[in-house]
Order: sequence, then C-alpha cells, then structure tokens
Amino acid sequence: MSSRAAVATLPYRVPARPARILIHVRRVEAVALLVAAVYVVIAPHTHPLFALPFLATAVLLHPRPSARVNARAAHRARLIEFLEVEAARLRQRYMEIRALPLSLARTQAQWQIRREIATWIASAEARFRVFPEFRQIFVEHRKQGGIIDELDACLQRLRELKRLGELSQKLRLPI
Repeated sequence: MSSRAAVATLPYRVPARPARILIHVRRVEAVALLVAAVYVVIAPHTHPLFALPFLATAVLLHPRPSARVNARAAHRARLIEFLEVEAARLRQRYMEIRALPLSLARTQAQWQIRREIATWIASAEARFRVFPEFRQIFVEHRKQGGIIDELDACLQRLRELKRLGELSQKLRLPI
C-alpha cells in the first residue's frame, strides 16, 4: 500500500508531507528570528528598536491554524443545527397529524407530511455532499421501516454528528 493510499484511508485529513515540512521550517525560522531579536537587544552598541523587524517577521512566519478549516467546521455545525431543527419540526407535525380523528383530511395530511419527510431526507443527503466525511455516515445508516422511523434515525444521526463535530473541535482533531 502506498503512503498516499494510507493517508487517504485515515478518518481525518493529514496535511501532505511537503506542507508539514513547511510548517516545521516556518517554526524554525520564527525561533531563529526570535533568537536574533534577543541578541540585538542584549548586544552592546545596538538600540533595542533594531529588534522590531526581527520580532515582526517572527510573528508573521509563525504558523497558525487555518481560518478556512475553522470556517468549514462552523458551516458544518450550522448545517447540522439547521437540519436538526427542521427534522424536529417535521416530527412534531407528523405526531400532531397522527393524533387527529380518522377522516379524509387526516389521510391527505398524512400523505403530505410523509412526502415532506421523504423530501427532507433527500434534501439533507444532498446538503451533506459538501461534507463527504459526514455524508457517508448520514446515508449509510438508513433505517428500514416506516417514514417516522427513518426520520427518528436521521435525528439520532444528526445528534451523533453534532457530538462528533464538538468533540473534534474540543480535541483539536480536524475531520
């Protein structure tokens, strides 16, 4: 198995080898500039202000977390929250319609809410295309049975995905 294939099977994204090397090189450069700044401050016959360019460059070179990764996690969390609220609303409407007395209006309302739930499930799967790591989890665990069972399974998976996102953010492990 090649190293690229091994990296592709990991559950989280690992930066490519050149990117990791570049991060380490930037750290070493930043430390070297800080040492140079300290030397300029300590050395006789030099003014401490000469250390400012070294300090500024060290701060700029020091690697920091990507804002793009944080924005992606925030977008994923908003999407999961939005889908969870929609699913809970649909479930509540389904239960309200089920509580109605038997009639033609109830039957029509049941067909309509079932169609809305099926549409919501398909829409949620489509919205997760942006996040393939979560889409696969969401799609694979489809429950066989009635539409309400499938909606409950979707709600449970959304809660699990939400916990997974929170845990990865807490542990600072990218997904």
